[in-house]
Amino acid sequence: MSKVKTQMHKVKITVTGDACCGKSCMIDAYTTENYAKYIPDDDSFFVPHVQKITVDNTEYEMTVQDTPGYEEYYRLRQQMYEDTDCFLVCFSVEKESASYENIPEVWSPEVTKFDCNVPILLVGLQTDLRDNSKIACYTPKEGEELMKDIGAQGYVECSALTKQGLHEVFTEAIRLCPKKEEKKDEKKKCQIL
Repeated sequence: MSKVKTQMHKVKITVTGDACCGKSCMIDAYTTENYAKYIPDDDSFFVPHVQKITVDNTEYEMTVQDTPGYEEYYRLRQQMYEDTDCFLVCFSVEKESASYENIPEVWSPEVTKFDCNVPILLVGLQTDLRDNSKIACYTPKEGEELMKDIGAQGYVECSALTKQGLHEVFTEAIRLCPKKEEKKDEKKKCQIL
């Protein structure tokens, strides 16, 4: 009997949002199965994480590209956005963080301006902070409302610390990625407002 080789579908997921909102910890917890509270150095953004994942009985080679969230890295992020199949636009659920407010002000316009055809999955991070009654946090309903406001295709939440919802983030991102055939055929025109 000969083995039939199945084609591995390649997708690129690009993660963006404010610095220190939990993006890198989410990626690290997913790709290494460990939680490490750290602030990445500038070099960590140049090394994409490649992970094999099976979603709905289809195998994917998923490249996860972290991006720096500071304003001075705008041009670098534009280069990192190349060939993205789905954007994870992230914010911390902690209300003291400005990351929630920056989604409609900075991140949604930035990725939509880059390519309005790429789906956006809005991701609420650091949900474990809701367990601390002293920390005011955005609710899942507020996340859903923000998703509608920016026209994202979905909303999910996770905690890198507890890993709750972590795998669902990447599974949902894969589901939002257009199939390569669809991507070529479905060219929409972007409107610049």
